[in-house]
Amino acid sequence: MYSIEYDTFVVPAVDGDFVGDGRSTHGVYPSIINKPIPDYYSHMRGGASWRNQKLQESFIEKNDVELILQGTWVYLGVYLQPFGHFLSESIHRLWYLKQNKDNIQGVIFIPSVHQPELDYSKLPSYVKDVLDFYIDGLDVVFISNLTKVEKLIIPKPGSQLGGDREEWYSTLPRNNFLGESKEVSSDIIDKSKIIISRSKYYDRGRLLGVDYFWALLEDLGFVVISPENYSIGDQLSILKDADVVIWEEGSAMHLLELFKSIKGLHLLISRRGNTHGKYSLGNFLKRVSSSSAIFDAIIEVESSGVQKHNQLSLIKNPKYLKEFLEKHLSVDIAQYNYTSFCLSEYQDLKKLALSKITTRDYLIDASFKLASVRANNE
Repeated sequence: MYSIEYDTFVVPAVDGDFVGDGRSTHGVYPSIINKPIPDYYSHMRGGASWRNQKLQESFIEKNDVELILQGTWVYLGVYLQPFGHFLSESIHRLWYLKQNKDNIQGVIFIPSVHQPELDYSKLPSYVKDVLDFYIDGLDVVFISNLTKVEKLIIPKPGSQLGGDREEWYSTLPRNNFLGESKEVSSDIIDKSKIIISRSKYYDRGRLLGVDYFWALLEDLGFVVISPENYSIGDQLSILKDADVVIWEEGSAMHLLELFKSIKGLHLLISRRGNTHGKYSLGNFLKRVSSSSAIFDAIIEVESSGVQKHNQLSLIKNPKYLKEFLEKHLSVDIAQYNYTSFCLSEYQDLKKLALSKITTRDYLIDASFKLASVRANNE
């Protein structure tokens, strides 16, 4: 589950790295090569290594070693700072540190070339909340130049974006996962039925009108949560104690990476439609939850004027979502009214009109699309 290399090179990211299979320079390059370099010595997605060995060798040949690290260090792979990518791609070698901390000097990350100088104390709070649980005072070095390490431990990632969890990773003790830790405790919310909302990201990809349904469910005892209002510890506690969680598709779902497995019923309300693809959050949810269902009867509003991840989506027919929720929650949403739902959609469009991200042309496209879809519902 891990390898050890002596007097080994750690190659930084260069411009154009982090772009996909077999096209990256970064990673661990052994000083003595007498067998194929393991794929996990570089970043991996979907079971494939990003490493290009020829690019690594060329970089080492053309550059001097600028940093030498004495002692024993642990390689933690690439550092991707955006919330979802950090949790899905930068934490799955940390398991090693819950097993072994003796005689370790520190840990190594490789950041993007666009983040060459990083100070651990100034990292986002969600990053430090996670890393502090595992690193516990060890030195943290972000590699931006060719580096040589006296002794380097390279843990295999237990999970990767677009790939299944390793069997051995799922058998690790629960205290290897921050979400399972007894150290995480909070009575911030004493409710068992939770909705994880993207209401504060209405202009960055969301289902129009979905708040209408959340208001109806609040009347049935659900609590709507905006996760950005809570610390990582509080969010994990809320999830750990919940019997039912409804997720608006988004980065917050990657909090489940911090659990070995999650109890309760988890419903995913898609905003992109592709919920069964290799890299989809729907596929990920099925790996950590034994009880889940996905609603994906949606229509994306596409436009060249707005980036895909910021594009809004429409519910094909609101009665489909009503029926989905009633079926899986065993409730009767008796207060549902089609006209009231449509009003909620148009109120969302008004809010989008004030956004700096949403263009006028996109609003026109969305309005026409919405009118067309709802005309077919009547």
